[in-house]
Amino acid sequence: DTTISRNSADRGGGLFNLASTLNVTASTLYHNSAGIGGAIENQRGFVTISASAISENSSSGNGGAISHIISGTFDIVDSTLTSNLAGDHGGGIFVSLVGGGALTVSDSTLSANTAGGRGGGIFSTRGSYSITGSTVSDNVAHEGGGIYNASFGNMTVTDTTISRNSADRGGGLFNLASTLNVTASTLYHNSAGIGGAIENQRGFV
Repeated sequence: DTTISRNSADRGGGLFNLASTLNVTASTLYHNSAGIGGAIENQRGFVTISASAISENSSSGNGGAISHIISGTFDIVDSTLTSNLAGDHGGGIFVSLVGGGALTVSDSTLSANTAGGRGGGIFSTRGSYSITGSTVSDNVAHEGGGIYNASFGNMTVTDTTISRNSADRGGGLFNLASTLNVTASTLYHNSAGIGGAIENQRGFV
């Protein structure tokens, strides 16, 4: 039940978690800014966000709201990520787990996030990713308006709605050289120059 707002840093505008455990519950993170990870950056740590709102954060680089890198786990439950902005990749969430790890999003909403590069809602590379019972909508990016899954990522999307996202390629989802499983989900009203709902390049869908 805490508000974290209008903070700034080179990395992790609101919170920076390094090889530690962080639990954020029933809290609000907004209008924080950073070069990477506008609201939160996690490196090699274990983070749980529950019943919280993360909105209007920005990064000049990756992870408008969240940057989760190197290794570790990041769980988002019953939360919203809205109107966050990244200059590069991952308007809502940027994940690059070269050392292994996971991102889990459940019963949550990622909406109206924007990335100048890839992954308006989520950018993920390497690691394991699970999105369940969630909504990914109205996000914008150059590639992967809703979600961009790249380079040896393993993503499962279940019981999730992906809608009204837009991009030059892969309006809803862009899958590059990765594994993507979509089950019991709905993709509608997404738009792109190529691949309105999904674009797959050298991947397994």
